[in-house]
Amino acid sequence: MAAGTGSIIEAVDYNAIRNKIIAIMGAGSGQSGYGQTLLSSAVSTGNQVTKVQWDALRYDILNARIHQDGVSPTIVTAVQGQPIRYGAGHPNTQYSIQADTAISNKFNVGTGQFVVDSGTSQTRSTSWQNSLTAVATITFSSSDRARWFFNSGGRLRISANRTGGSASLQNSSWSSILDTAGILTIGAVSSSLNFWNLTNSYTTIYTGTGSSQYYTGNVYQVRAACDVADNSLGGATQILIQWNFTDAYTAFRTPSFFPDLVDGTLTVQVDEQRASGILQPVGTGAFTIQRPGYSITAISGS
Repeated sequence: MAAGTGSIIEAVDYNAIRNKIIAIMGAGSGQSGYGQTLLSSAVSTGNQVTKVQWDALRYDILNARIHQDGVSPTIVTAVQGQPIRYGAGHPNTQYSIQADTAISNKFNVGTGQFVVDSGTSQTRSTSWQNSLTAVATITFSSSDRARWFFNSGGRLRISANRTGGSASLQNSSWSSILDTAGILTIGAVSSSLNFWNLTNSYTTIYTGTGSSQYYTGNVYQVRAACDVADNSLGGATQILIQWNFTDAYTAFRTPSFFPDLVDGTLTVQVDEQRASGILQPVGTGAFTIQRPGYSITAISGS
């Protein structure tokens, strides 16, 4: 049983706080866990909790909260020789509150606590007029690596664009559709489709259509799937991103005043936002998340 207000903290109380933060910073399970190495360790029942142990727990909590907010929270340090009790000014109470906040904000990632790296891309410069498709496969070395990537604020950033080619309304329509879509993301909580509700059947992330006259039949669609039937508790090691381009416009004059052909260079791309940052105390190391591998098919069709 935890100590009451004013009572001296026991090992069981210390371990209870530590269990909260290791579920976030450590391996965790399911939709919790960043996969980082912790500084604190459990205290055996009956043993005194030392200042060194309190300091280690403080750093574990600081590292979680700095990662989530980008700034260090105000949190007291244990003082050698002073008993630690329950109360607003004591480490025990403050650490417990901060650990609870870390649990509530587990999917947050603060400014300066992530990097953006290139994943993979594919281009096509051959003109087309019917439909095109491409698929990227993102592969993690284990299901734990996958969930740590997303739990810690990682995201896949998906985009497409068309450049160059002739100055036609058809080309302008497709450029506008893709520019409007911008960068789409898959994260732990991003949009209605996220890492945790992926299945092994493709689900649509985004659909965009042409808005200008004659080109409303032009449709851009992005879909995603994973390699397990239900990823709500994790298990996926691969994510598949599928781009679909459907051109339903047909030239209505002969010779055509508004040509059907789409030319120029079409590019599809998936990049990553990945958790990063320096762990406290300085010199301990860095917040480390393993990158996935990437592969992509040609943009095929006609």
